Amino acid sequence: GEIKWQIQKFALKSVQAIITDSKASQKDIVKIIGKNVNQVEPIYLAQAEYFKHLEADKQTSFKAKYKLNNQNIAYIGDINWNKNIFGLLKAFALLKKKIAGLKLILVGKSFTDNAKKELKEINEEIISLNLQNDIVKTGYLKDMEMVEMYNSTKMVVLPSFAEGFGLPVLEAMACGTPAVVAQNTSLVEIAGPSKLVDPKDPADILRGIVEIFKLGVDEYRELSKKCLDWTNNFSWQKTVRQTVRVYE
Repeated sequence: GEIKWQIQKFALKSVQAIITDSKASQKDIVKIIGKNVNQVEPIYLAQAEYFKHLEADKQTSFKAKYKLNNQNIAYIGDINWNKNIFGLLKAFALLKKKIAGLKLILVGKSFTDNAKKELKEINEEIISLNLQNDIVKTGYLKDMEMVEMYNSTKMVVLPSFAEGFGLPVLEAMACGTPAVVAQNTSLVEIAGPSKLVDPKDPADILRGIVEIFKLGVDEYRELSKKCLDWTNNFSWQKTVRQTVRVYE
């Protein structure tokens, strides 16, 4: 691994420009490789166009399959250390004491890959926090299942310690679903109307989640609309245009 990294690092030293997907990644690349900041161009990714808001009657199959009501939160992604699953679980354990009948939906193929040692540790933490009956692991979801999942959850929570971009945040907001995201990461750049929280503090992750749960129906609808509007700033056409410009 180390040799491969040194070869990559050496190869990158001679390139004229590097494209990355956030200012946070730009900063890391400049620091690690010693490139001039002007040679590293951050270009944002975008959510796929099929992520959109569904009316309540179109959300039923996902909810029925996993026996969900509207009182749930979702995490989408991998289970590496930087994703801070333990912080999320601790915050959720605190949340459960405040709101009954909640479910935490964990989406991603890593949550069903029993060969991963990280999953073993996560499962042990779930048991020690007594959350076995409050967690739904979906495994990998196909595109349209993802759309239904985002539309079926009250909010998405991504409390990462470090992140390169964070596509689930935009995908959720394109479905009108608010997000709670870690401050001091690339997530801040794409957060828009999302709630920012301190990933090192489960009580602060809890605060962000509770702020959304406390919203009345109209206030929640208003936040949902802000999320939809915000995602109009991101499109693949824009990403392509900016990429072509760098090559030119």
